[in-house]
Amino acid sequence: YGEDPVLCSNLACAIIKGTQGDHPFYIKVSCAPKHFFANNNELDRVSCSCSIDPRNRQEYYLEAFRESYTEAGAFSMMTAYNEVNGIPMMCHPIVRDVVKKEWGLEGRGHIVTDGGDFIQTLTRHAYTQSHAQSIALAFKNGVDTMTDNPEIIIKATRQALEEGLISEDDLNKAVRNTLRVRMRYG
Repeated sequence: YGEDPVLCSNLACAIIKGTQGDHPFYIKVSCAPKHFFANNNELDRVSCSCSIDPRNRQEYYLEAFRESYTEAGAFSMMTAYNEVNGIPMMCHPIVRDVVKKEWGLEGRGHIVTDGGDFIQTLTRHAYTQSHAQSIALAFKNGVDTMTDNPEIIIKATRQALEEGLISEDDLNKAVRNTLRVRMRYG
C-alpha cells in the first residue's frame, strides 16, 4: 500500500475486518498479511539479506504489520523470501517472539511460508545443511505451514523427528495452529 507504515496499517486493518467478517467465532477467510518483513526488494529476494537496524525494524517495518494482529485480528501471516540480518524469515525468531507472543497470534492463528520458500532455505540461502534442519528451525521459530513440495516436506519432517531436531509436540503444535484456523471456517 505504499511506504507509509501508518497508512499501510490502516488500510490493512480495514480489509482484514471487512474480509474476515464480524461473526464472534466463524470467519469467511483467514487474512494473511504478507510478506513479513523487509520484502521491498525484487532483485535476489530469494537469497538476499536485508540489513535492518532496530529503530527501522520497530518504527517502519513492524509497524506496518502490528495492528493487523493487535487491532484487526488477522488469523494468519505469510513470511517473506528474504533474510533479515542474515536469517531467512521463515527461520527468524522475530516471527515467534513478536508476531506470535507479543502480537497475540500464539494459540489463535498460524504462520505460513511463501510458496517454495521452504526448499530455498537450503538451496538459495544456504542457511541450513539439510531440509530437516530447515523445518526444525521453522517450527521452533513459529512457522506452522510450509507451502512447498509435499514429498520433500514430509521427508524432512520425518528426518527431523528421527534426528531429534523436533519433537512430536513441536509437530502437533504446528498442526494444531493450522487446524485451529480451519475450524473457524465452519
